[in-house]
Amino acid sequence: MGMNTTGQHGADPSRADSGIATSAVGELLARMADRRPGPAAGSAAALAAGLAAALTGKVARLSHRQLADAEGLAERADRLRERAVELADADAAAVVAMITGRGPEVDAGASAAGGAGTESGARDAAVVVPEEIGELAAELADLAKHLAVQGNPRLRADAVAAVRLAESARAIVHEIQRSNADAD
Repeated sequence: MGMNTTGQHGADPSRADSGIATSAVGELLARMADRRPGPAAGSAAALAAGLAAALTGKVARLSHRQLADAEGLAERADRLRERAVELADADAAAVVAMITGRGPEVDAGASAAGGAGTESGARDAAVVVPEEIGELAAELADLAKHLAVQGNPRLRADAVAAVRLAESARAIVHEIQRSNADAD
């Protein structure tokens, strides 16, 4: 049995209408396209990493015949996926704070000098959060590469997709860092 839109088992996996366009994903994409400063590229990178983690977790779970540590790899991917979502929110808040000079408190996952509620704290968070997204994406790329080679061969495309998504997230972070350096 597949999962329904709330993640519960029991949905018909052959159902053509996935509901993505009318889901929170569709709303997020519309929000990303509107005039607000955030979410922006960093959040997109974090979400790409989150998608990579989701695929990585799936491949790991379905590779139990090939890998003795499949469940541990899946749990690691789950932790990375959860952190990627947190970082998407943190980046959106950091961008808003940096661009507007005000905004919500930013939890960058590190102790930024000046505090998150200050202008220098917002700039620090706008640097620290993308760095963490890049590190997370690098870890995911390595994990997905391992699964592409050692995991379930029927899911190689999913593992390679995870690698590519993680690499894309890293490339986005590189451009953010370059842009931030050019702005200073």
